[in-house]
Amino acid sequence: QMRGAPVDLADIPDFASSLRPTLESMRDQFPALASAPRVVQESLLFPYVEGAGYVQALWRGGTRVAPFGEYLPRSTEQVATHDRTDLPIRIEVEVAGAETVYEDNLGWLETGVLLDTHVGKGGSKLADGWGGDAYDLVRLPGGAEALVWASVWDTAAARDAFLAGLGAHLDGFPGGATLDAAELTGRPGAVLRVGVPESTKVSVRAKS
Repeated sequence: QMRGAPVDLADIPDFASSLRPTLESMRDQFPALASAPRVVQESLLFPYVEGAGYVQALWRGGTRVAPFGEYLPRSTEQVATHDRTDLPIRIEVEVAGAETVYEDNLGWLETGVLLDTHVGKGGSKLADGWGGDAYDLVRLPGGAEALVWASVWDTAAARDAFLAGLGAHLDGFPGGATLDAAELTGRPGAVLRVGVPESTKVSVRAKS
């Protein structure tokens, strides 16, 4: 409407960055969105902001393809970086003697939200180098619920930066938490335990 003529998405410089302020202003317009947890807010905005940028990058490649089939991103990291060759490592967690209540993964986006929440503004930068993750919410013998979250990283340096950043804020987790370095599926990894005794065996393996 401002230009008075059709505008080609591929011709707009950094469309995602210009779109974000407009969508973020919706927080003020809709109290329900503004009061929602940060992870809910970011999960709602991400497809529109970073998703638009991902499609724009595809179109700039010269072919007007839809983001399906071979162009379907496998992670939020791929959407944000436009790098479809960086495939996430699929892993799963098992806690010995515990009943699994729920299991899933956070992904690059929600790992960044978790870091911003516990480390502070800018903590999401520590998610750079994320390579995959999985968590297992479990019920321990005796009925207490606990959490194990395992993550793998592209490099040892990225993993160590993550350990140093989040490791300084473990008091923000309930029930006592530990964060340790590990080698997971042949990659630099980390294991966060929340409310899980150190004597409890935790296994992490590649997911088929």
